[in-house]
Amino acid sequence: MISEDRKKHIWGVAKFLKRYAQEENMSQDDIHSLYLLGLLHDIGYEFLDEKDYITHNVVGGGIFKVSRL
Repeated sequence: MISEDRKKHIWGVAKFLKRYAQEENMSQDDIHSLYLLGLLHDIGYEFLDEKDYITHNVVGGGIFKVSRL
């Protein structure tokens, strides 16, 4: 289960990346991609026990790497 604090963090990152992309005059596709990246950047947490959280970035990166096939 995702905590309320984690949800706020995830939404905050997504909104920040969207604003950043807009301010940098990126394409609509890039703006959309960065927004989605913000929403998904902590996905690795969902597949780990609390003691393993330090590796959430590696797990999340592996998920994205596989999805690019």
